[in-house]
Amino acid sequence: MQYETPDGLCVVVGAVPGGCRLQQFVARNFREYLGRQSDAMHVNVRHAAAVACQRGCVLIDGQVAVGRQNLFGGEVVTLLKNSLDSLEQSDRSGSFRRGAPRMLVHMPEDTHSPGALGIPSWEGGSTSGSYPGSTHFRQYYRDLQRLLPREDWEQCEQLFMRPVPLSLRMNLSSPQHRETMCELQQTFGTRIEMVPWMKSFGGALHIAPTFSSEEASEGLRLVNMLASAGDIVVQDGLSMLAAAALDPNPGQTVLDLCSAPGSKTCQLLDALSRRASETGDLDAECSALVANDMSAERSQRTWGRARAQNCTSLIVTAADGVQFPQLVDEGFDRILVDAPCSSDGTIRKERKRLQRWKVDSALNHHALQIRLLHRGLELLKPGGRLIYSTCCLNPIECEAVVQAALDQSSSDVHLLAAEDVLPPGCPRGSPGLKSWCVPVPSEDRTGTSSDTTFKVYHSWDEVDEGNEVTCRSAIQRTMFPGRLAQQGSLSSCARFLPIHGPNFGGFFLAAFTKTRPEASDTSSTLTLPGASLGPLAPCKSKMLLTYCRESPDAFQELVNFFGLEGPSMQHLVESPD
Repeated sequence: MQYETPDGLCVVVGAVPGGCRLQQFVARNFREYLGRQSDAMHVNVRHAAAVACQRGCVLIDGQVAVGRQNLFGGEVVTLLKNSLDSLEQSDRSGSFRRGAPRMLVHMPEDTHSPGALGIPSWEGGSTSGSYPGSTHFRQYYRDLQRLLPREDWEQCEQLFMRPVPLSLRMNLSSPQHRETMCELQQTFGTRIEMVPWMKSFGGALHIAPTFSSEEASEGLRLVNMLASAGDIVVQDGLSMLAAAALDPNPGQTVLDLCSAPGSKTCQLLDALSRRASETGDLDAECSALVANDMSAERSQRTWGRARAQNCTSLIVTAADGVQFPQLVDEGFDRILVDAPCSSDGTIRKERKRLQRWKVDSALNHHALQIRLLHRGLELLKPGGRLIYSTCCLNPIECEAVVQAALDQSSSDVHLLAAEDVLPPGCPRGSPGLKSWCVPVPSEDRTGTSSDTTFKVYHSWDEVDEGNEVTCRSAIQRTMFPGRLAQQGSLSSCARFLPIHGPNFGGFFLAAFTKTRPEASDTSSTLTLPGASLGPLAPCKSKMLLTYCRESPDAFQELVNFFGLEGPSMQHLVESPD
């Protein structure tokens, strides 16, 4: 839990077995604030956290934390606001070294070739060194999965090795929208490249890197200031597609099932707030957005980014998305499932991913992705829209998940064509695949780590015939192409690669809807949070029972607020012993 005092920002440490490291805790829980102070952006603030701890900017239970290494549950960590001025001053003097943002902001003045910039060839034959996983990556996606024709893949490889420039999205709901755009144009000038298909959503832009370190530093200061004011959001251009395709309308209930770190949540907030102000309808202002993530720590990051915006009603939750409760009577009007994935489509921002790239990550994520998407479809209102997206390339995390969700859902769930939900002027990308193969996990392959030979299966029957017990525990029937894929039904999905648009990486998107059985209201209303919860397991603690006896009035208020009645209530107050 994070709260603010006159001295600074405070966070209560949760129950962590064995404790946790102070520096790591500070970097994670004060990421946004440290980034704004040190110009390190919100994704790379570990050095700023270390300096804050060393210089007495961090308190533990009101005491200076210099020399402390570990934290324990129940302690209160405070990041002092006024003390952080020293971080900014030391940064200007050059003694504080900023972490490089994952988007390219500054190029050295002596850069005259890709090699000088540290951009390697695909095999790693440059000053940047080699990337051991690049050969496997190429063979798997070019030769086995055949995501693109061979000649197109060669061009794709070259683009994958080039960093993406700084990408910003404008918040149209900000009262200072025009002034912000003018300030950005004045600061960055001709280095700005607008994203044409985001114009109706408030605008988005890429900023080409500069050769001047001072100019780059001043530009980052402006970006951090505008971001902290809620005027802009630092967001990858390709990731804006998911929220744009969801297209929420005023008065609707929206669920972002896997929201952290929050850039898409901020985009959805902006869309709902902007459209509500445009219509001037009081009912339109009753929109509600629920932003959920399984990790309470990551949910705090979402809240930290969203609270600066001029936004509609926002509820931030930390719950398992697979078991997310039915909070809305008929279902949510719009649901975004931006599922956890192997993230191998982001190597333009983090080329080191190629060093550790393996197919195992996709195999490990597959089951969770199906469960998240299936739960999202259960929570979707008839006539509503759900967007499933990942920042990966692997069909096991993309088409196979979509196919499995359709097979497991009722007949009223259908795919929408990507071109029908993407904003006008946006590239279509490649259609979903009709066929793909499933690789044997790395530990089950023969050969050395440099062996480029993949063993793959094309059907579940092949795995069964192989009688490989270890392999069967990692490979599932739902990973293989089935009837829907073979019929071309998955062609409605869209896979984006660097060749499809300027500054693109890898991204996958699928749009779902439910058939509306009959005409009904166009929006849903929130119900009591506990009204739709299933039966609860008996509580092993007597805390609620004691609370019921000691403070019956307060306990009844709690029961009424959460709608805890009947058998569920009995389970909560019963003691098994």
